[in-house]
Amino acid sequence: VPFPNLVFIDPLSGNRNSVYCHDGLIRSAMFTKNATKIVSCGSEGKIIVWNAETLEIEMELLGHEGSVLSVSVNEEGSRIISCGEDATVRVWNAEDGSPLRLMMAHKDPVKFCSYAKSATDTKIITCDVAGRVHVWSTVVEVLNSLLRRFADDLSCVTTTSDSMLLAAGCSNGRVMLWDTVERENIWEYAHHTGRVEAIAFNTLRSLLVTCGADGRVVLSYVNDGKQAMVFDGSQEPVMNICFSPDDERIAGTSMDGKVVVFETESTEPAPVLTLETGAGRAVSCVWSPNSKTIIGGCNDGSLIVWSASTGSVFSALNGEATVTCLSVDLVGKVVAAGNVLGRTILYVLETSEMLCELRSNPYPVREVVFNQETTRLTTMCTSQAITWDLATGYKLRVFDFVVDKNRLFKSVPDSQHATFCHWGTILFDHESETAVFDMVPMDDPLLRSHYLSETRSIVSGNTGVKRIMVWSAADNPVPDKLHTTHDAITSCHFS
Repeated sequence: VPFPNLVFIDPLSGNRNSVYCHDGLIRSAMFTKNATKIVSCGSEGKIIVWNAETLEIEMELLGHEGSVLSVSVNEEGSRIISCGEDATVRVWNAEDGSPLRLMMAHKDPVKFCSYAKSATDTKIITCDVAGRVHVWSTVVEVLNSLLRRFADDLSCVTTTSDSMLLAAGCSNGRVMLWDTVERENIWEYAHHTGRVEAIAFNTLRSLLVTCGADGRVVLSYVNDGKQAMVFDGSQEPVMNICFSPDDERIAGTSMDGKVVVFETESTEPAPVLTLETGAGRAVSCVWSPNSKTIIGGCNDGSLIVWSASTGSVFSALNGEATVTCLSVDLVGKVVAAGNVLGRTILYVLETSEMLCELRSNPYPVREVVFNQETTRLTTMCTSQAITWDLATGYKLRVFDFVVDKNRLFKSVPDSQHATFCHWGTILFDHESETAVFDMVPMDDPLLRSHYLSETRSIVSGNTGVKRIMVWSAADNPVPDKLHTTHDAITSCHFS
């Protein structure tokens, strides 16, 4: 209201109290958690934090150029976000008022901002006066900062299921753990003598396992980074690693085509099982949801299903091309295998029969993942992601990421989901079916478009249900005047 600016009403007694606090209109005001503080913003460009009992000013946050139109506080009461006529979204520390993040994507004044109503959710929604709504991911911002800082060193990344912790392996053998909320490095150790090839958390997020080019498998404690056990994986590099869903065992594939299995509580460095395919060479592996079987994908296109307790072969499924990735549904009945031909084959594990074959990805499939209801499957390659309806085998949506040398898309894209890759990184989150951009600064005179070459996946948690694809942009001298934003936008909606 105009004057006095801020009015308080006791809903039980009906008593009213008011205070003059801003030089002009108050645009927005709200209570923090437990109603101990009040945050307000006004036309003069200030954000004021009040003591809800004494109505005394505790902090004034300055930074916006023009009116601040909206403020919001997260569920924990540790962060404040604001937006205004300067078309910026700002994140503040609620404890000391220090600025944490400046996000610029809107071209028009931003009239509304809000945190997701969840203590574990890390998304922010904003809306401008032109009707554009943006959803921001704060976890992706941390990941993007890491990718910018360690672009030449990062070799693998993973997050916990709640996205609170992020672990990264480096080409020099170092392993880092980051707090995505506080944006702080918790610890960093050199656990390997060569490149770290894969990294994974256990379900309870108490242990972290890494494997690398030195052939070792290192089990570390999450709280302090100290080694719990060092296993002798293979004389050859161990290329991927994963915990069993019950956290009792660890499985990984080595360059010599074998699958090695370790017990988490074991004090012996040797594997308890070494699984061999016979003819082909295993290039990837995945656990069944009940932790009783291990499925391995081979370079001859076949899939081998082993007993996780005895190492005996349950069944062998035939394929036509080298398997690049595997995924099992939450029930453990269907396995999806992507191959180098851009095709994904689905098998029924109980009967060993082929359910269907999905063909459309123009390049080798780098990641396949089911949704939780096993009604949809997302297949991803370096140029596009496709969401399929498993009941009919039809495409539901296609997301193109790159253009060809003639600056044309490989296929006609959806006009609202066409994306260009600049000199930076693009991530694709299959859950929200959105691309996340990490661009160079907007004033950089050397903007470039690139083809997306190397692809990595980020697996959140131990279930493998949530995965994020990371595309690394390779060098390309082709200039480009197109540019979107240098911050992390997970989706954009138009009214």
